[in-house]
Amino acid sequence: MKAPRDMNVYHKKHPKGKEIILKKETWINETCRKDYENFLEEILNPDSEVLEFGSGGSSIYIAKRVKTLTTLEYDSVWYKVVQEEIAKEGISNITHHFDPDYPKNFRCSKHSFDVAINDIWGGINREMCIETAMNCLRLGGYLIFHDHIFTEKLKKEGWIQMKAWGEKEGLPLRNQRTAWRKPV
Repeated sequence: MKAPRDMNVYHKKHPKGKEIILKKETWINETCRKDYENFLEEILNPDSEVLEFGSGGSSIYIAKRVKTLTTLEYDSVWYKVVQEEIAKEGISNITHHFDPDYPKNFRCSKHSFDVAINDIWGGINREMCIETAMNCLRLGGYLIFHDHIFTEKLKKEGWIQMKAWGEKEGLPLRNQRTAWRKPV
């Protein structure tokens, strides 16, 4: 199976045209990974319901630690890769949606999820994903995303920044990730 165009950044050792190896780990800069995973271990539990925009190895990592994971994917090739891995792993608590226009077609009732993670890096859909996640989270829920957009909006609405990763000098902005807690 060929690597989709947007996955080249994540799979540097497997550039477009090569076979993809799905890493079953969180998608974050290696220098921050341990700290990020420790934070996830603190906020995730067997009763957690998680929403994830952008599926991959992190989906498998998260699903093994929570009650349910709803994950959305826009790339049909990548969707198949992840779907095959979910089946191989025998994971049954993932609802894996393919939608090239997400989050436009995604609907959730308010306060459906404990944690929302946005793993896509760019484009207008990314901002829509964050807005959607903000509305889908339960009070006191956690929102985790790349970069520092929405900071002012979140602060105005009373969200509390819990953590930031990738703040070290020399890391490009796209390697930064922040976690916010929705006000109660």
